[in-house]
Amino acid sequence: MTAEGHGLEESGEGRAASDVSAEADLFWRFSLALYAKPGVKQACLALQDRLGVDVNVLFFCIWWPSGGKPRLDQEDFDGVLAEAAAWSRQVVVGLRTVRRALGSERAPAARLDGAALRKKVLAVELEAERLEQAMLVDAAIDRLSAHPSSEAGTPARTDEEIDRYFSWAGIQRRADDVRDLEAIVGQAIGDPSILQS
Repeated sequence: MTAEGHGLEESGEGRAASDVSAEADLFWRFSLALYAKPGVKQACLALQDRLGVDVNVLFFCIWWPSGGKPRLDQEDFDGVLAEAAAWSRQVVVGLRTVRRALGSERAPAARLDGAALRKKVLAVELEAERLEQAMLVDAAIDRLSAHPSSEAGTPARTDEEIDRYFSWAGIQRRADDVRDLEAIVGQAIGDPSILQS
């Protein structure tokens, strides 16, 4: 299957911005719905804090193949992750650090009206995460335009995509990690058995 089968086709001098924004919006809505499911938030935070997992990339590894999007070859997959990584490190993680510091009882702002500032930082952090997701989708669509794939993604490929991400990021799974991943993927596609390595 090629990119054309998924509304990712080019138009004239390149693909339309609306292709990316529509796909990015679908991804964002998927992520919000998944994060709200029972046990997912806790599992995501555990993986993020324990291993440094970028939850946006993890969700991308679930959403992209589950939606039947064409599989990215390894070089393109690595390139997509690299394009979003700098933004995540510099902006998303930076904002998260500020927000968490504002929530600390030892923070000077805690004695003042730190809660209001923390809420504003959270809103900016969420917008930065939404932009990271748009970057992931945009990079994937760009790379598929240049290197069309005939290999369709499937929910069963979710584990492969997570493995590719973990390998790229140098993350090693442990038993606790597998349980957390099963909780997340199980809620996303209803079959946690695909995470058995």
